[in-house]
Amino acid sequence: MSGSRTSSTREALRLRVVAVGEGRMPTDQFKARGAHSLLVAVATRRLRVEGVSWRAVEVDGLDATDRALEAVRELGGADLVLQGSVAFAGFNVLDPLRLHEELGAPVIVVLSERPDNEAVYRALTKHFTDWEARWRVFKEVSERAPLVEATAPQGSPIYLAPIGLSVEEATSIVRGLTRRGRMPEPLRAAELIAKGISRS
Repeated sequence: MSGSRTSSTREALRLRVVAVGEGRMPTDQFKARGAHSLLVAVATRRLRVEGVSWRAVEVDGLDATDRALEAVRELGGADLVLQGSVAFAGFNVLDPLRLHEELGAPVIVVLSERPDNEAVYRALTKHFTDWEARWRVFKEVSERAPLVEATAPQGSPIYLAPIGLSVEEATSIVRGLTRRGRMPEPLRAAELIAKGISRS
């Protein structure tokens, strides 16, 4: 392992990271608006889980950002927030810019695939009368935190949208928090716990 990788890993492990993941969506017959999915926040330091908080979020609702703020605050805050998507529970939008502003912590959106914002725009305008409020978040994130491709330690590239820190810092932190595969361990833990709670 190179000296630079060792240094970035040490720096990343010092942070109290809260990762926000999503549970399983309801089955097809219950996907109508008004159904709920699960949003889970997991606090880690040195890749050890320090706490878990979860909230129900409405499928295609507009409450994901508020519920995420509640969950992170319940855990005592964070040095860094990771989220695996902007759209949770269908098109319930989790706004990373608002998380950054209200929590005072940097946020990194970590995606396994390059998003197709044109397809998102078409879906929103077709299915939502309040599409402008939802689209505004996608548009502002793309303008203020342009997506960058990063090489994962293993596997295909990942895509990062860093808010409140530089591309270089975000890339170094994500690499330092990744042990296997492409996803940083705190985010992997949040998504596994969210899906486990959903199944139970």
